[in-house]
Amino acid sequence: MSSVLEDSNHVAGATRGECEIKPELKFYVEFRRHDMYLGEYGFDWMRNDYDAISKDYKKLKSEYTKSTKEPKENKFRYTLTIVEGKEYFVPWLSFLPAVMPSEEKIIKLSLRVYFLENNAEPDDIIRFSSDDTNITFSDPVIELYDRFDDDVYRSLESVTILRKWRKRVLETEEPDWDQLLQMAEECHDELPGGTTLAFLYNLYLVNRETKIRLKTEEIIAETDQQKREKLLEDKRILEQKDPQILKIEILRGITKLIEGGREPVDYYDVQVKCKGVLSRDTLITAYNKKNIPVGYLKVLKNSNYKDFIFEITPIRVLRSRTNIIEGGKEVLVEDDLSAQDKNTIDDKVFGGIDESKYNLQELENHLNKNSLNQALLQCSINSVIDIVIDEEKWIDKGFIIEREDEKFCTGELLDEFKKVFESQYSNLAKKREVVMFLVPLQHYGEEMCAGGYANLHEIDAKELAVFSTNLWSKSTFSHEIAHVIGLEHSFLHHNDMDARKQSMIMDADEIKNIEKDIINEKDEEAWLNSIISEYDDLEKERLGIDEACAARGSILDGEFSRYEQIKARQKQLRSDEAKAEVVRAKESLRALHKHWQETDGYRSYLNRKNYYEGWNPHKFIQAHTENIMDYDNNPISFYKFQWLAMQNDVKNFYSKK
Repeated sequence: MSSVLEDSNHVAGATRGECEIKPELKFYVEFRRHDMYLGEYGFDWMRNDYDAISKDYKKLKSEYTKSTKEPKENKFRYTLTIVEGKEYFVPWLSFLPAVMPSEEKIIKLSLRVYFLENNAEPDDIIRFSSDDTNITFSDPVIELYDRFDDDVYRSLESVTILRKWRKRVLETEEPDWDQLLQMAEECHDELPGGTTLAFLYNLYLVNRETKIRLKTEEIIAETDQQKREKLLEDKRILEQKDPQILKIEILRGITKLIEGGREPVDYYDVQVKCKGVLSRDTLITAYNKKNIPVGYLKVLKNSNYKDFIFEITPIRVLRSRTNIIEGGKEVLVEDDLSAQDKNTIDDKVFGGIDESKYNLQELENHLNKNSLNQALLQCSINSVIDIVIDEEKWIDKGFIIEREDEKFCTGELLDEFKKVFESQYSNLAKKREVVMFLVPLQHYGEEMCAGGYANLHEIDAKELAVFSTNLWSKSTFSHEIAHVIGLEHSFLHHNDMDARKQSMIMDADEIKNIEKDIINEKDEEAWLNSIISEYDDLEKERLGIDEACAARGSILDGEFSRYEQIKARQKQLRSDEAKAEVVRAKESLRALHKHWQETDGYRSYLNRKNYYEGWNPHKFIQAHTENIMDYDNNPISFYKFQWLAMQNDVKNFYSKK
């Protein structure tokens, strides 16, 4: 009999080679929209470039982390999710229930599987589970074996290096050309042979929105003459580009390279099925063969969808030159000009259909199936009605102007449209609905010609207007309707609430700095005469404050800009008399501020600020997202926090319930 030591090559009837333990596959998964997505459901996830384009990335993270409710305090607590040792952000899915209770709602998604270590074996799977029994899956288990060969891992080293370089660019607060070039050269030394030129050239030329200024003539010399000339032209263009914007473009380009098939990733179709309604937010979990979570998806509850049904009344704005006296009152009537306006609107919105009852069905379908439905909203567009305006009077008031033999609307005319609507349809104007003015003229403005705009001054405002240039654009209607029902723009601009707040209200530290500046400056007599003159002007203007507020739609813009002028002049003073004048100036401003607090315009502003501030918490750099509330982009979706904002507004102010 052989001893255990002598027979060490055999264990329990098997050879050592047969019992060799193979390395475990490590991977994680991410749920995404399918490739043919057209907005038919809501889907929101943490994009890879958000750290570069978000106003507050740290705050934004909470939108995509799992949440738990504390039993004692009944409050939500957000917890960081870790999958396979990596920070993991959980996407959100929303969809309306099936039309019939007996039917199933089927949502087609894409599943990305990221392989981290080792190869798949025959028993490697992905299994899906939901904490709501209403949700099931067409394929609850996915087999991973044989989807990849060894070559799929050949680029993992390059991906790791690209991520490292991306991190260094991201951490560069003040972009510098030489610094970026040095990073590129270091990347050249680290990347596997033969990939450097392709990497840099891809960043610079193929990805047109992603260009890095290359100074190395060797790289340019390796291209043909036509490409070389293009590279040199791009370099000249880049010299005029804002470094911060360039930095963002570089980060987006690297992200595309990492995601563009260079990483060991596979794609699967996943169908989520739901029968009935979801009475609470639901968590879908993906597990590996050892029942360890490798991915998550949150589904928004939809049992409350009937709270978000509302009506829209479309109103054609028609011009007229003809009026009659009826019962001692001048009444506008439709004429040839009105007929011309009807044709302009009908051709762009209605496709030339004369019957007005159902001729907005295509727009209604878009809103209900590819836009507002993402937030579980459903609208019904009523029959079209007409309001008639006196063109000559509107020209006299400056609301309509003529440029190069063509007439334009100018200014913000929602209040004017609203007045005409209320005078001609007093009962209809009181309805709980959204009012959509269809305007046959283009808009003309000194800074920007608007395709449309909506009333954001009042929290329960319901009016929007779309001008002739955008009457064909369904995304414009989605954008403007979303404004009415609670959404601000998704990007930062000069009218951002925080910026306006800072320009209106000066805190105690700033006032202290003003008084310190006074001590060190000269020319007090000239300054004193100047500030007295400024305050005399302010006193004269106080009687017109209410009118100015209504015209501007904001508070203290003009008056506090004058205060900023005073602040600049204060630097010229150091006398006691000047300091006494500063005290009088501050008292005058306090009285002015108190007066504004008593006006309807100020209360309206505060109401809107307090109401909307919490519903539009995240901002991004303009034209860098595909959000419907962005500009100069390809608009297709809303964010999860926007879903909630629109739901809140519709339920409070516009719902039929």
